[in-house]
Amino acid sequence: AACGGMVQLPLVIANRSRRRRQAVLIRERLDFTEKSPFFHEAVAALQPYERRLVRRVMPAVKRGFYRLRQVELLGGDPGGFFCCRRRFRLPGEVMIYPEYLRLSRLPEMSRHRSLQAVTGRPLGVSGVGQEFFGVREYSAYDEMRFIHWKASARHRKLMVKEFEANTISHLYVLLDTEAAGVGDDAEDNNFEFLVRAAAAIVNCLADMHCRLTFVSARRGGVVRFSGEAVGIGRSIVNLLAVITPGTVAAEELLDHEFDRFDRNAICYCLSMSGSEKLVRRLNFLGRQGVDVRWFLAPRQYFPRHDAWGTVPVTAGEHHFADYGVVAPVVARQDSDIVRMLSHD
Repeated sequence: AACGGMVQLPLVIANRSRRRRQAVLIRERLDFTEKSPFFHEAVAALQPYERRLVRRVMPAVKRGFYRLRQVELLGGDPGGFFCCRRRFRLPGEVMIYPEYLRLSRLPEMSRHRSLQAVTGRPLGVSGVGQEFFGVREYSAYDEMRFIHWKASARHRKLMVKEFEANTISHLYVLLDTEAAGVGDDAEDNNFEFLVRAAAAIVNCLADMHCRLTFVSARRGGVVRFSGEAVGIGRSIVNLLAVITPGTVAAEELLDHEFDRFDRNAICYCLSMSGSEKLVRRLNFLGRQGVDVRWFLAPRQYFPRHDAWGTVPVTAGEHHFADYGVVAPVVARQDSDIVRMLSHD
């Protein structure tokens, strides 16, 4: 399942006795739901030899990999003088992925075109490439010289020629996991915000013919995936489901990948801090022709929900230095990830 969705864990309860069984309470430890650590479900009385399917449905609020171990049935006498408990070992595994956010487009660096999700065919771009691909409806970023006038007359609206792209776009995604920059809220902090943003980018690229490189850190070491987006997307999402904060800083991730950056590539840098070292590296990449898209989520913009008397931080209260060529898009706790990533 994914965060924000529902998880179904049905159980079948059978009364093997010829006597009527009174109501019982099902109890199971489920750390991924909002009623953690224990989820309870009441079951009405069972008739003799009755089998009943209990459709347990619960919301998933925490990503991660969870092992299910046992289920308890709690019952007792009608007067409530004593309680009976029986444990059943029912092992299982549950994977909760980051919240699935659907991106219809990602801004493309060349002439502000959009990379649309195209399944099973090369990326068609107006005026780029040599092989004729087809025609499509005119957009504001297309040039007038590529208008297909006959098709426009037939469809009674402007249509442009499309060509297969000569080169495959290369996109980089760098996810900061340094624990020192994580906000105070256990569930809705800046790290979880960036994990959702990274998952949205990877899911959007899963159907596109482009090269993707994902760099992050886990257990004190750098993790890197590189290849066709359609081939490595699932591995990256599996990592995002279980990734946790560590000790590797964002500038160390850049250093690990620094010599591999392609010219005219797109780099999504998702960080929780804007250190001077990180700014220098991002500006250098920008001057080398890399389209750097820096999304900064400072911890002070993600306060605890249960903090009494906490004064909300506004954008004007936090001073950012002169970042030079690359300016960050600053994220807050209430920022819209889809709008933030889709904006040109």
